[in-house]
Amino acid sequence: MVYRHGRVSRPVEGMTKPAGKSTGVSIERAPDRYRVLHIITRLIRGGADSVVLDLIANLDHERFAIDLMVGGQSELQRIHVPKDVNSLIFIPSLVREINPLYDIPALRSIYRTIKDGQYDIVHTHTAKAGFLGRLAARLARTPYVIHHLHGTTFPPTMSWPTRRFYISLEHLAARWCDTIIPVGNDLAESYLAQYIGRPEQYHVIHYPADLEAFLQARELTAADLARVRESLGVAPDDVVIGKVARLEKRKGFDYYIEAAKRLAPKHRNVKFLIVGEGDQRGDLQNQVDRAQLNGQVIFTGYRNDIAEVMATFDIFAFTSLWEGLPKVMVESAALGKPIVTFAVEGAREMVDDGETGYIVPSRDVDALAQRLEELSSDRLLRERMSACMLERFAPESWSLRGVVSQITDIYEEHALASRG
Repeated sequence: MVYRHGRVSRPVEGMTKPAGKSTGVSIERAPDRYRVLHIITRLIRGGADSVVLDLIANLDHERFAIDLMVGGQSELQRIHVPKDVNSLIFIPSLVREINPLYDIPALRSIYRTIKDGQYDIVHTHTAKAGFLGRLAARLARTPYVIHHLHGTTFPPTMSWPTRRFYISLEHLAARWCDTIIPVGNDLAESYLAQYIGRPEQYHVIHYPADLEAFLQARELTAADLARVRESLGVAPDDVVIGKVARLEKRKGFDYYIEAAKRLAPKHRNVKFLIVGEGDQRGDLQNQVDRAQLNGQVIFTGYRNDIAEVMATFDIFAFTSLWEGLPKVMVESAALGKPIVTFAVEGAREMVDDGETGYIVPSRDVDALAQRLEELSSDRLLRERMSACMLERFAPESWSLRGVVSQITDIYEEHALASRG
């Protein structure tokens, strides 16, 4: 592959296979600007990843020289890295799974990069990059360290010993950073309830959402929607339940398909859309094949016209097992779609139970299927919840400009202090 942006010394092949050594990188000094390093475990097509890219692209590059460090499971062939990134740094040994054979070399590489870069700020994202990045930044005596909390690392679905282990890691990592930025109040409260960090470290900043395409999609005509539905294999009068996410275990597609098994035979006009791609695609397709639900459960794959696709939904289903505050839920709310969601972090911030949708216990397929059936069978109920969602949702509170402004204020306050 070829890097269009950044200063990587050579192309990197086999992006999904971790190796022990980091790619050679020439880091450009910027004495007249604050030096900032963002670190993320893997750069893929996902919510946290798009937030990082949006943030980097929209910060003032006349004030901040920004480097981006990514791990070995990144999908850089599919990602457009902002052109203003000063250096793109690839660490093959930085992977999601805990493995000392990779983690120790990754820590060494991250530390060397931070030490050589003499950064004013290190800003980490996601679990592994958050732990190793914060430790490396402290060892390198970085003046200011931020961790962006996109979701919990200790969901209730874990066994208690495993959950306790991750909570202990978060206790340690909180000591190595100055500020923690959760994307939602639920997430902040869940961490503080476990005594992770100090309240004064927390600064809640919601995900930035570029909602223009979704707000425009509200205005699609019936003919426009019928055209999009036809491309998806959906009839104009079908009731569409949709789920949008990367196809991986923690997104809870298994529960979504189980709910579809219960509803589909009784409601032939209800279609279940699965929008996205991921490692679980084959397994999910096999589940649908075995249940003979082809034609009612539809895999759309990755779509570039996601706002138009989501505008065809009558109901949005959210079955993730843990989150922070899901960006796709914000986008659904912007479209005025009633939401049925598991009780994960962020659900209460987006859904008024019984008014704009329903919140059901996590992994409770019976409750999920019941609520989806209620909504799919009652057009007037869907219309009432949709109107309520549109009335209560405030797009301006999710503006990218506002989020970038808050991040900029944090950067400037502490970068100025670090330079004296």
